[in-house]
Amino acid sequence: MVQHMHDKNGYEKIETLNVLMNDDFISGRIQVYQLLLSLLTGEARGEEILSKIKLLSTFLNLNLRIKQNALTEFSQDKIINLRATNYLDLSDIQKEAYLINLNQFYSESGYIYSGNYPIDHLAVQVLFLLNLTREMLGKNVEEKIEALKLQSRFIGTHILPWLSKAKDENLLASICFNVLSIELELFRDFFTEFYGKKS
Repeated sequence: MVQHMHDKNGYEKIETLNVLMNDDFISGRIQVYQLLLSLLTGEARGEEILSKIKLLSTFLNLNLRIKQNALTEFSQDKIINLRATNYLDLSDIQKEAYLINLNQFYSESGYIYSGNYPIDHLAVQVLFLLNLTREMLGKNVEEKIEALKLQSRFIGTHILPWLSKAKDENLLASICFNVLSIELELFRDFFTEFYGKKS
């Protein structure tokens, strides 16, 4: 998506800020989330899956080559299982508390989901990120930075911990894990450069 800039001088910091805050770059992130959603909702089928994965590879400079016989990994029964509560080691009471906290995070961010997937499904979580990213377009720098903080916190707290458990047994989870790990690393590098700490 963007070359990481580890040089600590002011010019490099300004360049990093300019890239992350640029509406063209944000539009590129929106396209990435839309591609992920098309895979997570089963909208993409057959050869279309391969073409969308190829697009993701191009956007992110990742090697996401998928063999033709791996298309069964994108079947509906594999997709429907991609829920945080299916992979986190939680008791029933802890699962209920997790879902309450997740729903509260959504609500406090102004996100209301009324679709058919459970709120801890990866498609819902990616849709949340997509909405947050869309809302960044046209905003001022301070508002965009606050949005990045929120996205960083959500990816690090609510998505990657369970995706790290799902990625070894689910190809789609592995693809999403790679994409979102890149996003989180990019955000954290930015916050470390500007504030001396990771968000």
